[in-house]
Amino acid sequence: MDFIDHRSTAQFTFLTSATDEKIRINTSGDLLVGISTPFDTSGITLDATGALGVDGHITVATGATYDIGTATNKFRDLYLSGDINVAGVSTSGDLTVGGSLSVTTDATVTGSLTVSTDATITNDLTVSNDATIAGDLTVSTNAVIAGDLTVNGTTTTINTETLDVKDKNITLNYGGDTTSADGAGITIEDAVSAGTDATILWDGGSDTFDFSHAIDVTGTITADNNLTIQNSAAYGSIELGGVSGGFIDIKRPFSDDYDLRLIAEGDGGVINVASGELTIQRAGAAKLATTSTGIAVTGNATFADNGKAIFGAGSDLQIYHDGSNSYVQDAGTGNLFLQGTELQLRANNSMRYLTAVQAAEVKLYYNNSQKLATTDTGIDVTGVITTDGMTTSADINFGDNDKAVFGAGSDLQIYHDGSHSYIADAGAGDLIIQAGNDLVLRQPDGSTEYLRANEGQGVQIYHNGSQKFLTTSTGIDVTGTIVGDGLTVDGDVSFDTNT
Repeated sequence: MDFIDHRSTAQFTFLTSATDEKIRINTSGDLLVGISTPFDTSGITLDATGALGVDGHITVATGATYDIGTATNKFRDLYLSGDINVAGVSTSGDLTVGGSLSVTTDATVTGSLTVSTDATITNDLTVSNDATIAGDLTVSTNAVIAGDLTVNGTTTTINTETLDVKDKNITLNYGGDTTSADGAGITIEDAVSAGTDATILWDGGSDTFDFSHAIDVTGTITADNNLTIQNSAAYGSIELGGVSGGFIDIKRPFSDDYDLRLIAEGDGGVINVASGELTIQRAGAAKLATTSTGIAVTGNATFADNGKAIFGAGSDLQIYHDGSNSYVQDAGTGNLFLQGTELQLRANNSMRYLTAVQAAEVKLYYNNSQKLATTDTGIDVTGVITTDGMTTSADINFGDNDKAVFGAGSDLQIYHDGSHSYIADAGAGDLIIQAGNDLVLRQPDGSTEYLRANEGQGVQIYHNGSQKFLTTSTGIDVTGTIVGDGLTVDGDVSFDTNT
């Protein structure tokens, strides 16, 4: 091997022949290895027991490629303060790059990977320990990092269809505080349509998660404390649905099948709580509502046969239908009161049985025709009174031509025709007037007698209050003159001395 010193150019060259140059130190102090033509591609081996210090650049001739190390002879640690631009990287120790890292094929680091700025890997990236990249990390195919991955940028973009994370927890806002946590979450870009995203974001003001769209849950939602659903307008909703409807079960304890179940199998049912009142709606119309005094029902309350509406602590009042008959049953203490300014009992066709008017009459009907009415003096009967017996402590008043009729054939009738009064024996048999003591006929005011039949004695007949005729045990006693058209005597006639 020849050693040639070109002093005119201040270069050192090493040749194996006159034209086969292997090493040159140029005027700039650069060490050039393998610069001859044809270029030596067998590689260069540096065998040094100590450190190898290079104050300048280590370059490869234009168009040439070389490995740093081999599959069996490897560098341990590689420390660089600038950029790395290589076709491939494979280290058994750590790789620390002070600048950027650009690898056009695969990059495999058995130890840790630290890049101060950007890292671009065209193919796969495999790191056995931690990876710290201060700038952007771009991996065109697969990236495998066995340790921790630290990215100190502002935006991390993963261009992949599926992201699988084996870790149990994903921490957002790591190292931040409550201020920076506000708005943290997950955004799905253009999820609904172009320009309309779907988000799950943390609201630091209310300490709640905000879901931009509906949640479809398959399974169970469990809350350790209260479960609150509220939107920005202070209203919230829970929507349940399925082929056969939806339901909400309230359990106490949770192991129960259910203690209260709300089932939706139709349309328009609403349970609304507003201002302390509960309202149940059907087809948008309120049917039952609680009030400050009880409940208000709009529509019908329907009970099955033998299902009762029961009132009172002791089930005192019961209203029900037993399948055959209907009952309003006062089964407890006290009276049964029906109160109203006008009470009416009617048939299903509105025909009246009874009408009771406040501070006025009570009317009874037959076939919707009034037959009896109470008055301020007694009762007013329309029609005939038929009775097995009657006791009265006051007057019974009959109108003109209204008759008190006795007998199966109306045989005895007592009435006034508007002009005269009659006791008419209109049937078979005699008219018999019986008296327990005396029988007396008098004027209406009772002052003057017409006739007196004395018990066990005679019968007296009067004229204007003066007795004119008296029956005796022997005949008659006449006071005054007897005037007749004739006289027939069958027996003696006695005259007193003055006759």
